[in-house]
Amino acid sequence: MARFALDSANHVWLVPAYLSPLKQETRASFSDRLAMVKQMVDDLRMPGRFSVLEEEGQRPGPSFTKDTLARLRNSVPGASIALVIGADNAAQFESWNSPEEILTHHPVLLFQRAGANGAERVLERLGARIKLDTRPVPDCSSTKIRSSLLLDEKGGSLRDCLSSNIWELIRSRGLYRHAQD
Repeated sequence: MARFALDSANHVWLVPAYLSPLKQETRASFSDRLAMVKQMVDDLRMPGRFSVLEEEGQRPGPSFTKDTLARLRNSVPGASIALVIGADNAAQFESWNSPEEILTHHPVLLFQRAGANGAERVLERLGARIKLDTRPVPDCSSTKIRSSLLLDEKGGSLRDCLSSNIWELIRSRGLYRHAQD
């Protein structure tokens, strides 16, 4: 999705959350997840088009999108900043912290994913300004990737989702080896 988002943006900021308020826990530390995001940016080989925001790891408590976007607006005054999400995240958008506040300041670039029908209606109900991207994107949600890693120790079924560099990072750090991850 990050690469596809460049068709609608000059620059894409990638923000790994320190602690997601919608997840109980994760076995991958913030530094592990940050390393994977940085590796993805390196693998894309598009210098200057992506930035990885690391400051979430310096904040205590849960990471709320509304706070991250507010800090980004303050650090890049005058920039038009859209929220890029997959339909799987949009389907649960109403449960996010202050969804209306997010949508007041930011349009949404929404990517469809298999099995996430109706997500656009959730955002519309909240008054979102939506740009829907209907191009087929690989079915690479983080949930699917973690589940697949449990089933495929060689990462073969994830070739469309993970570069060999990211797969090696996951393997070498022993990430996502247990069902509760």
